[in-house]
Amino acid sequence: MASWAYTFDADLDVVLQAARNDELESLVRLLDQCTSGKALRSCPEYQRFYPDHRRYVHLISVKLRALGGSTFGNMLRLGQGPSYLEVVQDVARHLKVTWAKSDSLVELELKLLNHVFASCYQDMSAQEQQELSVALPHSTALVAPGGDLAQLNARERFLVASLVVQAVGKVVGLSLETWSAVNTMVGKSWTQLSAHIGTHLSALLRSLKAVGQPDYQILVPCVLHIASLRLMQAGTKLNAPERAVLPEA
Repeated sequence: MASWAYTFDADLDVVLQAARNDELESLVRLLDQCTSGKALRSCPEYQRFYPDHRRYVHLISVKLRALGGSTFGNMLRLGQGPSYLEVVQDVARHLKVTWAKSDSLVELELKLLNHVFASCYQDMSAQEQQELSVALPHSTALVAPGGDLAQLNARERFLVASLVVQAVGKVVGLSLETWSAVNTMVGKSWTQLSAHIGTHLSALLRSLKAVGQPDYQILVPCVLHIASLRLMQAGTKLNAPERAVLPEA
């Protein structure tokens, strides 16, 4: 990354600014693994405010977008990465997700989540699939060909998003205590399902080819994490930091 040239990107920054520190921690840990460009931890704001990530969400935005563009391309953009929409489109292309140029960012993110979740479902045992169908009565619509998260109710969409957030956390060795309330409300089987999806996601990331820029092993979980946060922010409310409130079915 040539420089920390920040420009506001509503598609990304609105989600980052609404996130709590524990939700930003996974992104910071992922981006800290990036060896290209300027390191996040080398920035004065990071050194001054860490672990209060909300004080430097603009740096998270810059680093993530820069990771999504080639080094040469970022130089032509005077240190700025591509738009966040372009980053998500590139990730969808890399994962071979079917999408259209006319898709909005939210539509594209839902297709990414559908793709990853359906892939995880195929690897589940019959018992795990049964447990999932109990927690998500409409899950068969999600994992079927052409499945759509929109077919799930608000509570189910929240639970899918929380599964992905917890799975990304597990990839970076982070246990999100904030979401322990979710596991308690849904039951022990939900904790087991989140562990399974975390294992599958880790295997998926290890299989990604990351020759040159961008580094998809970092970029993919970042994009999935942000898509999940957006989904939760849109359809749920959160009480004080340690407790999550599930939307009604």
